[in-house]
Amino acid sequence: QVEGQPSQWLASCCPAATRRTMRALAAAAACALAEEMSPTEKVIQLLTNMATKGKQEMQDEEISFAKFEQFCKDESAARTKSISRADEQIEDLETDIAEREADIDTLSKDVEKLNEKISKWDLEKTEAMTERKTEYTEFQATQKDYAESLSALDRVLGVMKGSVDSRSAKEALVQVQQSSEVPDTVRTAFASLLAAGGEDEMALVDQATAVGTAGEDKSSIINLVEGLKDKFQEEKGKLEKEEMDAAFQHKLLVQDLDQQMHNAQKQVDAKSKASQKTSSKKAAMEGELNDVSSGRKDDQEYLNDLTAECKMKKDDFASRQELRQGEIEAIEKAIDILGSKDVLGNEKKHRSFIQQAYSFLQLRAEAKRPINRKVAEFLDKQASALKSTAISELVTKISADPFSKVKQMIQEMLGRLMQEANEEEEHHGWCVKELATNAQIRDFKSDDKESLSADIDELESNIASRNNEIGDLAADVSDIDSAVSKAIEDRENEKENNEETLSDAKAAVKAVQAALAVLKDFYKKAAQATALVQAPVEGQPETFDKPMQGQQDAAGGVMGLLDVILSDFSKLVTTTKNSEDSAQRDHDQYLVDAKRDKAVKNKSISHKEQEVKELESDLLNKKSEYKHTKEELESAETYFAKLKPSCQTKTSTYEERVAQREKELEALKEALAMLSNGA
Repeated sequence: QVEGQPSQWLASCCPAATRRTMRALAAAAACALAEEMSPTEKVIQLLTNMATKGKQEMQDEEISFAKFEQFCKDESAARTKSISRADEQIEDLETDIAEREADIDTLSKDVEKLNEKISKWDLEKTEAMTERKTEYTEFQATQKDYAESLSALDRVLGVMKGSVDSRSAKEALVQVQQSSEVPDTVRTAFASLLAAGGEDEMALVDQATAVGTAGEDKSSIINLVEGLKDKFQEEKGKLEKEEMDAAFQHKLLVQDLDQQMHNAQKQVDAKSKASQKTSSKKAAMEGELNDVSSGRKDDQEYLNDLTAECKMKKDDFASRQELRQGEIEAIEKAIDILGSKDVLGNEKKHRSFIQQAYSFLQLRAEAKRPINRKVAEFLDKQASALKSTAISELVTKISADPFSKVKQMIQEMLGRLMQEANEEEEHHGWCVKELATNAQIRDFKSDDKESLSADIDELESNIASRNNEIGDLAADVSDIDSAVSKAIEDRENEKENNEETLSDAKAAVKAVQAALAVLKDFYKKAAQATALVQAPVEGQPETFDKPMQGQQDAAGGVMGLLDVILSDFSKLVTTTKNSEDSAQRDHDQYLVDAKRDKAVKNKSISHKEQEVKELESDLLNKKSEYKHTKEELESAETYFAKLKPSCQTKTSTYEERVAQREKELEALKEALAMLSNGA
């Protein structure tokens, strides 16, 4: 039937909440029979308002979702960009860390090799010092032996020179050779000399005796002993010179080893310090890598959650829009049905009959005044008990209007309360969802704002730190340049002094060698001089009784000193040359080290300047993100301020209002039951 068709269509096409609302509106519209507008026209008007409201809400929802969708795109792009930057930073940091690890490994190997060299040189020094100590001990023993031998020869010469004739000298020589107080060296030398003159020592004695018989005296034997003494003195001087040379060479060797160990230790200290500094930088990079990786993980988790949330909202929006469109279409179809000839046309056609029915109802209402009064009293008590403004207003209307409209008023009130309940339920659901979404957005944006602020502070701190490091490195490069210039100047001065010293020492060596040659040539010839010795004439003055050979003893001492002086100048030549070579090697190595250190620092400066550019770019992006996030947070807070008046009331909670309305509905239903029972 026609009257049943809208109801059946409505039940199949519209949601339950919408059906409840429309039934309430239909109930309210049924009360409009006494007004100029027919009930059907009233319902059509209400449905038209509902359609208009639904379209507006649909449009508002589209605008709201467009903003949310833009938020999703912006946030997704920002997080994706942040993740991409983090990936680049992670790759750069991992590369830098690997380079630092390689540098540390190289430095450790260099230090290990240098320590091995130091240990080797230290062992060589210890062995050299032990060998030198042994050589010096042997030298002291040999020198003592020579000293004792020379002392013994002096005693022998004294005895022989005091003897009367050659036989006495011979006896003294034999006696000395057989004496236990004479060193083994002297006895061995005497035995060698005696063996050189014949098969045994007696041949030498016989020769000496024969010579004496031929007219010569004991001087031949004395000359033989003195020749032995000269030989010992020469060997002793040679031994002492060799000892001085050996001591000098040992000193040079020890100095060279000490210098090499000192230079190596300096390199060990420098490389160890560089390794520690590199390790500190590596640790800082690893900490930064952990922070970047953690931030990237947070960004990825946020992006995943955001993507899921945006997809869910998008699907929900499509479903809501579809439902809203269905609701509008259902309302418009209902309007078409109600406005058709079957409904609105028939209502107008039979309007007089409907008005007569309404008049009949009024007459029946007149008969019901006592029951209406009871209902009014009941409702007044309920209004006082429930403190209900709506029921109080109804009681006031009942008192003012004819009692024939009591039931209609109660039904209208019931319809209005049910409509308010439905609207508030929908509004409450909307408020809960909007407030939750807004709170989530504000929390996210607040966290993002704080995080971005912290990132900005950290980036500014890092930029300042990098700039300070660049300044320190630039100062180090300047110090290196100054130190290199100073080192070159000092090296040139030192080289000039060494060349002057070397030239002077060589000239001195040449001069001392010339002086020694003159003296040695003279005293060698003088040692071969002889003198004619005659028997002394009685009364003649004392002249000389032995050949003039010059001051052989004093000359020996002088030439010994000249040998020492020559050795000193020769050592000065060697020392200066070695010192110059060592200083030049150290200088060359210093220049190489300074050049490498400068190159490393310049490379570090370039790397840090690039880091500063990247950090400044990141800072600019972070500030832009911060500004955007701040604006979004302010927008969310503004929207929250608009939500609060309609969604957060101070007088009562939603649950309290629902409970109050339920009681009011129960009271109105009970009043209707009273009216029905009274009829």
